[in-house]
Amino acid sequence: MKKKLVKFVSAISFPSLTVLLVAALVFVLVYPAMKDSFSKKEKGSVFLFIGDSITDGNWGVKSNTSKRSYKDLNHIYGHGYVFLCASEIMSQYPEKEFVFHNRGISGNTVR
Repeated sequence: MKKKLVKFVSAISFPSLTVLLVAALVFVLVYPAMKDSFSKKEKGSVFLFIGDSITDGNWGVKSNTSKRSYKDLNHIYGHGYVFLCASEIMSQYPEKEFVFHNRGISGNTVR
């Protein structure tokens, strides 16, 4: 077990840690301003996430097929940042009844 942990930690590169640190720093600095802007949004505002596989987050995909399952509402936002953003905002402002759409498509790029 210890060997696996050491191997994992040694595999993490300095650039990866730098990216994580910068992302955390941006979040800490930007979140207070963002939080204030969400409180000013109209009730029922719609948020659209467009992007590639990172946005897609493998949402609604059954393991044995690439087709979307629109009945699986547990994963309609995916397993990545779209889910984290939507769940955080919805939990902070339930009275606003915000609507979120994940339209990320794995393999596509936004230009």
